[in-house]
This record gives sequence, structure tokens and C-alpha cells, in this order.
Amino acid sequence: MAYKGKYKVKDVSKYLGDPTKVRFLSLWEYSLMKYLDACINVVGWCSEDVKIPYVCGTDGQNHLYLVDFYIVLNNGKKLLVEVKPYKQTK
Repeated sequence: MAYKGKYKVKDVSKYLGDPTKVRFLSLWEYSLMKYLDACINVVGWCSEDVKIPYVCGTDGQNHLYLVDFYIVLNNGKKLLVEVKPYKQTK
């Protein structure tokens, strides 16, 4: 069963995008959002705000890939994170 919905950001000072437009497409994404919102080592995060342009090899058209999460840690590290079930990584 797929879970979808809007996420209400608790700590809006940490959210790097528009905190009124945060949505999740799976229970795993929802769980990660709750974790990022509460984690003291996370100083900033956003969901589906980082867009990577690419040209598709099959249709030759320009597309945008939306990265699931962009995370900034308190040690300065910046992460791009994809949330996928194992069967979709093969």
C-alpha cells in the first residue's frame, strides 16, 4: 500500500524550501521527513526542491529529475538522498 500526503514541517527554520508545499509519496519518505525535522545534526533540508536537468537517451527530450531530499548537516556536509525500496534499485 502506498502512502501519500502533505507533511507539516515542525521546525520551519530548518526547511530550505516552501514549508507549506511539502509532500511525501511513501511511508519511507514520511519517516525520513519526521527524522530530519527532529534531528539536531540536521541544520537544513528540503524535499524535491533540487532539480537536475538531463537529456533522455530514449526520446532525446530535456527533462528535470527531482532529487528526493537535500540535507545539510551541522558539520558542513551536504547530501542528496534518494528514498527507494530495494526492488527499485536493481
